Amino acid sequence: MAWAKDRATLRIWVRIIATACTAVLLGIVLLRQPPRSFELFDQRFYFTVAHDLDRYGVFSNGVIDATDSSVELPPPGMFFGPLYPLLLTAVIRTDARFRASVECAVASQHAHKPITECETYAKPVLYLHALLLAIGILSVGLAAEMLLGGFRMFVLAVVIAVPAIAQEAFVLSFIMTESLRFCLLSVASLLALAALRGKSKRLYAACGITLGLVILARPVFVVLVPLLAALFFLVQRYAQKTEAAKSVARILVFAAAVGIVLLPWLARNQIVMGKFELTEEYGPRSYSSAWH
Repeated sequence: MAWAKDRATLRIWVRIIATACTAVLLGIVLLRQPPRSFELFDQRFYFTVAHDLDRYGVFSNGVIDATDSSVELPPPGMFFGPLYPLLLTAVIRTDARFRASVECAVASQHAHKPITECETYAKPVLYLHALLLAIGILSVGLAAEMLLGGFRMFVLAVVIAVPAIAQEAFVLSFIMTESLRFCLLSVASLLALAALRGKSKRLYAACGITLGLVILARPVFVVLVPLLAALFFLVQRYAQKTEAAKSVARILVFAAAVGIVLLPWLARNQIVMGKFELTEEYGPRSYSSAWH
Protein backbone atom coordinates (compact mmCIF):
# COMPACT_ATOMS: atom_id res chain seq x y z
CA MET A 1 0.00 0.00 0.00
CA ALA A 2 2.79 2.39 0.93
CA TRP A 3 4.60 1.41 -2.28
CA ALA A 4 1.54 2.31 -4.35
CA LYS A 5 1.23 5.63 -2.54
CA ASP A 6 4.90 6.43 -3.15
CA ARG A 7 4.48 5.54 -6.81
CA ALA A 8 1.50 7.87 -7.15
CA THR A 9 3.46 10.68 -5.48
CA LEU A 10 6.36 10.05 -7.84
CA ARG A 11 4.04 10.37 -10.83
CA ILE A 12 2.73 13.68 -9.54
CA TRP A 13 6.27 14.99 -9.23
CA VAL A 14 7.11 13.74 -12.71
CA ARG A 15 4.15 15.71 -14.09
CA ILE A 16 5.22 18.85 -12.23
CA ILE A 17 8.83 18.53 -13.37
CA ALA A 18 7.74 17.74 -16.94
CA THR A 19 5.60 20.89 -17.01
CA ALA A 20 8.43 23.05 -15.65
CA CYS A 21 10.96 21.58 -18.07
CA THR A 22 8.55 22.02 -20.96
CA ALA A 23 7.99 25.67 -20.07
CA VAL A 24 11.75 26.29 -19.89
CA LEU A 25 12.42 24.44 -23.15
CA LEU A 26 9.67 26.27 -25.04
CA GLY A 27 10.82 29.57 -23.54
CA ILE A 28 14.30 28.94 -24.93
CA VAL A 29 12.86 27.99 -28.33
CA LEU A 30 10.70 31.13 -28.48
CA LEU A 31 13.51 33.41 -27.32
CA ARG A 32 15.79 32.03 -30.03
CA GLN A 33 13.40 33.37 -32.65
CA PRO A 34 14.53 36.68 -34.20
CA PRO A 35 12.68 39.77 -32.91
CA ARG A 36 9.34 40.24 -34.67
CA SER A 37 8.47 43.73 -35.83
CA PHE A 38 5.33 44.91 -34.05
CA GLU A 39 3.92 45.83 -37.46
CA LEU A 40 3.68 42.21 -38.61
CA PHE A 41 0.39 40.31 -38.74
CA ASP A 42 -2.29 40.95 -36.06
CA GLN A 43 -0.02 41.94 -33.18
CA ARG A 44 -1.05 45.58 -33.24
CA PHE A 45 -4.69 44.60 -32.76
CA TYR A 46 -3.94 43.32 -29.29
CA PHE A 47 -1.11 45.50 -27.97
CA THR A 48 -2.93 48.68 -29.01
CA VAL A 49 -5.98 47.66 -26.97
CA ALA A 50 -3.67 46.78 -24.08
CA HIS A 51 -1.96 50.17 -24.43
CA ASP A 52 -5.31 51.95 -24.21
CA LEU A 53 -6.31 49.90 -21.18
CA ASP A 54 -3.06 50.71 -19.43
CA ARG A 55 -2.93 54.40 -20.30
CA TYR A 56 -6.62 55.39 -20.18
CA GLY A 57 -8.41 52.52 -18.49
CA VAL A 58 -10.56 52.15 -21.62
CA PHE A 59 -11.11 48.88 -23.47
CA SER A 60 -11.04 50.27 -27.01
CA ASN A 61 -11.16 48.88 -30.53
CA GLY A 62 -7.45 49.63 -30.92
CA VAL A 63 -6.43 50.18 -34.52
CA ILE A 64 -10.00 49.60 -35.72
CA ASP A 65 -11.09 53.13 -34.76
CA ALA A 66 -9.60 56.35 -36.11
CA THR A 67 -8.49 57.78 -32.76
CA ASP A 68 -4.82 58.50 -32.15
CA SER A 69 -4.65 56.92 -28.69
CA SER A 70 -1.00 57.90 -28.32
CA VAL A 71 -2.22 61.44 -27.57
CA GLU A 72 -5.98 61.32 -26.94
CA LEU A 73 -8.60 59.27 -25.13
CA PRO A 74 -10.02 56.55 -27.40
CA PRO A 75 -13.71 55.61 -27.42
CA PRO A 76 -14.72 52.29 -25.85
CA GLY A 77 -15.08 49.26 -28.08
CA MET A 78 -15.94 45.57 -28.10
CA PHE A 79 -14.41 44.34 -31.36
CA PHE A 80 -11.87 41.98 -29.75
CA GLY A 81 -12.21 39.45 -26.97
CA PRO A 82 -10.95 40.92 -23.69
CA LEU A 83 -8.81 38.13 -22.23
CA TYR A 84 -5.59 38.43 -24.23
CA PRO A 85 -5.45 42.26 -24.12
CA LEU A 86 -5.98 42.03 -20.34
CA LEU A 87 -3.01 39.67 -20.05
CA LEU A 88 -0.90 42.04 -22.16
CA THR A 89 -1.97 44.93 -19.95
CA ALA A 90 -0.68 43.02 -16.91
CA VAL A 91 2.64 42.48 -18.70
CA ILE A 92 2.84 46.17 -19.64
CA ARG A 93 2.31 47.17 -16.02
CA THR A 94 5.05 44.85 -14.76
CA ASP A 95 7.72 45.51 -17.39
CA ALA A 96 8.70 49.10 -18.15
CA ARG A 97 10.78 48.12 -21.16
CA PHE A 98 7.88 46.31 -22.81
CA ARG A 99 5.63 49.29 -22.04
CA ALA A 100 8.08 51.62 -23.77
CA SER A 101 8.16 49.34 -26.84
CA VAL A 102 4.37 49.25 -27.02
CA GLU A 103 4.00 53.02 -26.56
CA CYS A 104 6.53 53.64 -29.31
CA ALA A 105 4.78 51.18 -31.66
CA VAL A 106 1.38 52.83 -31.02
CA ALA A 107 2.87 56.27 -31.70
CA SER A 108 4.39 55.00 -34.95
CA GLN A 109 0.95 53.94 -36.18
CA HIS A 110 0.01 57.61 -36.35
CA ALA A 111 3.27 58.81 -37.94
CA HIS A 112 4.65 60.39 -34.77
CA LYS A 113 7.86 58.43 -35.31
CA PRO A 114 9.08 55.68 -37.62
CA ILE A 115 8.70 52.12 -36.40
CA THR A 116 12.43 51.64 -36.97
CA GLU A 117 13.06 53.85 -33.93
CA CYS A 118 11.07 51.51 -31.70
CA GLU A 119 12.72 48.67 -29.83
CA THR A 120 11.16 45.31 -30.61
CA TYR A 121 11.09 43.89 -27.10
CA ALA A 122 8.62 41.14 -26.19
CA LYS A 123 10.54 38.80 -23.88
CA PRO A 124 7.99 38.89 -21.03
CA VAL A 125 5.22 37.99 -23.49
CA LEU A 126 7.28 35.05 -24.76
CA TYR A 127 7.76 33.85 -21.17
CA LEU A 128 3.99 34.01 -20.75
CA HIS A 129 3.46 32.11 -24.00
CA ALA A 130 5.90 29.39 -22.90
CA LEU A 131 4.01 28.91 -19.64
CA LEU A 132 0.64 28.77 -21.42
CA LEU A 133 1.98 26.24 -23.93
CA ALA A 134 3.42 24.09 -21.15
CA ILE A 135 0.05 24.01 -19.39
CA GLY A 136 -1.60 23.07 -22.67
CA ILE A 137 0.89 20.24 -23.25
CA LEU A 138 0.38 18.98 -19.68
CA SER A 139 -3.36 18.85 -20.41
CA VAL A 140 -2.74 16.88 -23.61
CA GLY A 141 -0.61 14.40 -21.67
CA LEU A 142 -3.22 13.96 -18.94
CA ALA A 143 -5.94 13.48 -21.54
CA ALA A 144 -3.87 10.78 -23.26
CA GLU A 145 -3.33 9.04 -19.93
CA MET A 146 -7.05 9.20 -19.20
CA LEU A 147 -8.10 7.93 -22.62
CA LEU A 148 -5.50 5.25 -23.25
CA GLY A 149 -4.63 4.27 -19.70
CA GLY A 150 -1.22 4.10 -18.12
CA PHE A 151 1.33 6.69 -17.10
CA ARG A 152 3.41 5.78 -20.13
CA MET A 153 0.75 7.36 -22.35
CA PHE A 154 1.22 10.65 -20.51
CA VAL A 155 4.96 10.55 -21.12
CA LEU A 156 4.53 9.55 -24.76
CA ALA A 157 1.98 12.31 -25.44
CA VAL A 158 4.21 14.97 -23.89
CA VAL A 159 7.25 13.72 -25.81
CA ILE A 160 5.27 13.98 -29.06
CA ALA A 161 3.58 17.30 -28.23
CA VAL A 162 6.70 19.26 -27.25
CA PRO A 163 8.48 19.08 -30.65
CA ALA A 164 5.15 19.50 -32.44
CA ILE A 165 4.54 22.78 -30.62
CA ALA A 166 8.17 23.85 -30.99
CA GLN A 167 7.76 23.50 -34.77
CA GLU A 168 5.25 26.37 -34.57
CA ALA A 169 7.67 28.71 -32.79
CA PHE A 170 7.55 31.17 -35.68
CA VAL A 171 3.85 31.89 -35.14
CA LEU A 172 3.92 31.49 -31.35
CA SER A 173 6.63 34.15 -31.00
CA PHE A 174 4.22 36.86 -32.17
CA ILE A 175 2.08 38.86 -29.76
CA MET A 176 -1.10 37.03 -30.75
CA THR A 177 -3.62 34.68 -29.17
CA GLU A 178 -2.44 31.27 -30.42
CA SER A 179 -0.65 30.24 -27.21
CA LEU A 180 -3.57 31.30 -25.03
CA ARG A 181 -6.09 29.48 -27.22
CA PHE A 182 -4.04 26.27 -27.27
CA CYS A 183 -3.72 26.37 -23.49
CA LEU A 184 -7.38 27.01 -22.71
CA LEU A 185 -8.77 24.67 -25.35
CA SER A 186 -6.49 21.88 -24.12
CA VAL A 187 -7.56 22.41 -20.52
CA ALA A 188 -11.24 22.63 -21.50
CA SER A 189 -10.95 19.39 -23.51
CA LEU A 190 -9.29 17.62 -20.59
CA LEU A 191 -12.01 18.79 -18.21
CA ALA A 192 -14.75 17.75 -20.64
CA LEU A 193 -13.24 14.28 -20.82
CA ALA A 194 -12.87 14.11 -17.04
CA ALA A 195 -16.48 15.27 -16.59
CA LEU A 196 -17.80 12.50 -18.82
CA ARG A 197 -15.74 9.87 -17.02
CA GLY A 198 -16.20 11.17 -13.47
CA LYS A 199 -19.80 12.43 -13.64
CA SER A 200 -19.06 15.11 -11.03
CA LYS A 201 -20.96 18.38 -11.40
CA ARG A 202 -17.82 20.20 -10.27
CA LEU A 203 -16.01 18.93 -13.34
CA TYR A 204 -18.84 20.14 -15.58
CA ALA A 205 -18.63 23.53 -13.87
CA ALA A 206 -14.84 23.64 -14.30
CA CYS A 207 -15.20 22.76 -17.98
CA GLY A 208 -17.80 25.52 -18.41
CA ILE A 209 -15.58 28.10 -16.70
CA THR A 210 -12.60 27.19 -18.88
CA LEU A 211 -14.68 27.25 -22.06
CA GLY A 212 -15.98 30.67 -21.02
CA LEU A 213 -12.38 31.86 -20.82
CA VAL A 214 -11.73 30.41 -24.29
CA ILE A 215 -14.66 32.48 -25.60
CA LEU A 216 -13.31 35.61 -23.92
CA ALA A 217 -10.04 34.98 -25.77
CA ARG A 218 -11.73 34.40 -29.15
CA PRO A 219 -15.53 34.93 -29.20
CA VAL A 220 -16.00 32.64 -32.21
CA PHE A 221 -15.63 29.65 -29.88
CA VAL A 222 -19.08 30.34 -28.43
CA VAL A 223 -20.23 27.87 -31.07
CA LEU A 224 -18.67 25.12 -28.92
CA VAL A 225 -21.18 25.65 -26.10
CA PRO A 226 -24.20 24.00 -27.77
CA LEU A 227 -21.99 21.42 -29.48
CA LEU A 228 -20.36 20.34 -26.23
CA ALA A 229 -23.70 20.37 -24.39
CA ALA A 230 -25.15 18.08 -27.08
CA LEU A 231 -22.12 15.78 -26.81
CA PHE A 232 -22.52 15.59 -23.03
CA PHE A 233 -26.19 14.68 -23.39
CA LEU A 234 -25.68 12.04 -26.08
CA VAL A 235 -22.79 10.31 -24.31
CA GLN A 236 -24.57 10.26 -20.96
CA ARG A 237 -27.92 9.10 -22.28
CA TYR A 238 -26.87 6.51 -24.85
CA ALA A 239 -23.36 5.41 -23.90
CA GLN A 240 -23.55 5.65 -20.12
CA LYS A 241 -27.33 5.08 -19.74
CA THR A 242 -27.65 8.08 -17.42
CA GLU A 243 -31.09 9.22 -16.32
CA ALA A 244 -32.40 12.16 -18.35
CA ALA A 245 -32.86 14.34 -15.27
CA LYS A 246 -29.26 13.83 -14.16
CA SER A 247 -27.95 14.48 -17.68
CA VAL A 248 -29.90 17.73 -17.96
CA ALA A 249 -28.80 18.84 -14.50
CA ARG A 250 -25.12 18.38 -15.37
CA ILE A 251 -25.54 20.21 -18.67
CA LEU A 252 -27.27 23.09 -16.88
CA VAL A 253 -24.33 23.32 -14.47
CA PHE A 254 -21.97 23.45 -17.46
CA ALA A 255 -24.03 26.13 -19.25
CA ALA A 256 -24.42 28.19 -16.07
CA ALA A 257 -20.64 28.14 -15.55
CA VAL A 258 -20.08 29.41 -19.10
CA GLY A 259 -22.67 32.13 -18.55
CA ILE A 260 -21.14 33.25 -15.25
CA VAL A 261 -17.77 33.81 -16.96
CA LEU A 262 -19.28 35.65 -19.93
CA LEU A 263 -21.84 37.73 -18.04
CA PRO A 264 -19.47 40.50 -16.81
CA TRP A 265 -18.24 41.12 -20.38
CA LEU A 266 -21.78 40.99 -21.79
CA ALA A 267 -23.00 43.36 -19.07
CA ARG A 268 -20.13 45.75 -19.75
CA ASN A 269 -20.99 45.78 -23.46
CA GLN A 270 -24.64 46.44 -22.69
CA ILE A 271 -23.85 49.28 -20.30
CA VAL A 272 -21.03 50.91 -22.25
CA MET A 273 -21.88 50.01 -25.85
CA GLY A 274 -25.62 49.38 -25.68
CA LYS A 275 -25.19 45.85 -27.09
CA PHE A 276 -25.66 42.63 -25.15
CA GLU A 277 -23.20 40.77 -27.36
CA LEU A 278 -19.71 39.33 -27.19
CA THR A 279 -18.28 41.32 -30.07
CA GLU A 280 -19.28 43.69 -32.86
CA GLU A 281 -18.82 43.68 -36.64
CA TYR A 282 -16.54 40.67 -36.55
CA GLY A 283 -16.73 37.06 -37.75
CA PRO A 284 -18.12 35.60 -34.52
CA ARG A 285 -20.78 38.30 -34.22
CA SER A 286 -23.34 36.00 -35.83
CA TYR A 287 -22.73 33.48 -33.04
CA SER A 288 -22.67 36.04 -30.22
CA SER A 289 -26.09 37.33 -31.20
CA ALA A 290 -27.46 34.10 -29.81
CA TRP A 291 -26.83 35.56 -26.36
CA HIS A 292 -28.95 38.62 -27.11
